[in-house]
Amino acid sequence: MISMIHKRIIWIILILSLCLNGISCSPMVRYARRTAHSYEIRVKLRTAKLPLSVAGKKLVITDRISGQPIIAAKKNEPIIIIQNGERTMINDKSVTAAVEITSETGEPIYINDRCYFGMIRIIPGLDPLVLNIVPIETYLMSVVSSEMPVSFEPNALAAQAIIARTYSYYFMLQRAAESFDVDDTTAYQVYNGFAQLCSDGSAARKLFRVIASTLGVIACYDSKPIIAYFHANSGGRTKSGLSYFGAKSDFPYLISHDDPYSVDQPGYSWTYTMQRSDFDRVFSHDCDIIPTDDGQYAIRVGGTTFSPKQVRAKIGYSKVRSETYTIDISDDNVTFTGFGYGHGVGMSQWGANAMAKQRCSFTQIIEFYYPGVTLGRF
Repeated sequence: MISMIHKRIIWIILILSLCLNGISCSPMVRYARRTAHSYEIRVKLRTAKLPLSVAGKKLVITDRISGQPIIAAKKNEPIIIIQNGERTMINDKSVTAAVEITSETGEPIYINDRCYFGMIRIIPGLDPLVLNIVPIETYLMSVVSSEMPVSFEPNALAAQAIIARTYSYYFMLQRAAESFDVDDTTAYQVYNGFAQLCSDGSAARKLFRVIASTLGVIACYDSKPIIAYFHANSGGRTKSGLSYFGAKSDFPYLISHDDPYSVDQPGYSWTYTMQRSDFDRVFSHDCDIIPTDDGQYAIRVGGTTFSPKQVRAKIGYSKVRSETYTIDISDDNVTFTGFGYGHGVGMSQWGANAMAKQRCSFTQIIEFYYPGVTLGRF
């Protein structure tokens, strides 16, 4: 079985070899060590699908309960993790308890085509969990660069760092009794690991300076971390947490208000045209465009009404970029014309960058997009 898996992931192993031997991670390793003394966040790596090839320098693989080594990692040989029926296998050894993988030297741990710092925890089972336990200030370097262009103004990046840190602490408090705090997708915050920062020392240096300048700072309301939603572009007006996410996100700091800073920035306006035949396959040739109470448009097919959220999900989030759109239907084409990119709640990233270009501080950016919040330390 192992030999078959080796054949399936030979290309992954080659990539790992290139990473280990060809990319200098020394600047990022140095920054990871300098940010290591902070709270740890447990990130579920949804993008890490079995089979996994794990490699790194001086890896230690231990049983989480006993703390005893279970496999001797051989130099320059990746560890292969597969699911064989109901059994989780690490190389040729079946494991039933959680396993933790660390690097004795604090070097990155490579998983398939990505690399991480901190610890990798494998929780075996029918659907094994792969977690990255990483200091939050290290984690933020990846999250900020995954969610926002590193070329943005420093104060925009600083605002993003504070918001991402706040968002992280919010879920760390909410999910303390569960097996993970957040995952690595847009369901929480995008976390692509550190391959880009390992290969781009200038980006790593810029991010380290930005994150260090905001060390431990979070946005609070009533002395608690806020649920700090953010998006690419508001389209000129942010949405309220209540209108988009419902009663659980009905907070005074998540209100709808004008956002002149996002106007004419990338993502402010967009158009998407699809063939009528493709539209009909998704919905129906016989459908009605129905205005909603908040000035948006739903699609009704027979007795079923698809909300703007559902319309966007069915056609594609990168095509219909927001729920603020109009629809023009002809015999041949259907054209969506809209404003904004993303859900529109909280901070507009392009708006934040425009504010930073106008010499606004990260405090002013956050206070504009989250009225009534204060900055504190966790």
